[in-house]
Amino acid sequence: MKRLEQEEREALYAMVREEVSEEIRQELHGNIGSEMELIRGMLIPLKDQINKAIDDDLHSMALGAVELAVAIGERLARSAIAVDDTYLVRCLEDLIDRKQIGAELTVIAHPSEVAKLEQYADQLRDLNVVAMTPELALPPGGCIVKSGGQEWDLTFRGQSEALATIARDAMIYGKDAVRSPRNQELDIVEPCEVGT
Repeated sequence: MKRLEQEEREALYAMVREEVSEEIRQELHGNIGSEMELIRGMLIPLKDQINKAIDDDLHSMALGAVELAVAIGERLARSAIAVDDTYLVRCLEDLIDRKQIGAELTVIAHPSEVAKLEQYADQLRDLNVVAMTPELALPPGGCIVKSGGQEWDLTFRGQSEALATIARDAMIYGKDAVRSPRNQELDIVEPCEVGT
């Protein structure tokens, strides 16, 4: 080394320094790259778990909101229907229109509802209602309709459950809620409108 001139020594040192620096950079880059892959491998499942937890929480909150809305709607409807003597007649008309029922109908309702319906005997005859059976177990404000081996639940509970099913299925199946397996299995009667 003594024979090398100052410039040559500096050039040699620079070359060695560059070579050593490059080796260190490559080693660090390799270590960092493998550590980054390890971190990425841990973060991706964690991100997926967090997203699933958030989705589950949002879904639970939405279902709770649907249940609350149905309960509030049921309360409001009960108040409105209590003073609406024609509600069940309209529900029967709507059911017959939607389901295109041509057979004779039997209506099962709370005795107070049967008394209200008897005021509309002519309309009920036109709707092919051949029997009305009082049933204390059914709460006022709705009825069960039977015809040709089929049964439709027009009670408050049945109507609010139908609304809840439609809303839940809309959340689960989106636009295809009408085609959901549950709606196809059940003969859901959409709730009647309340009017005065």
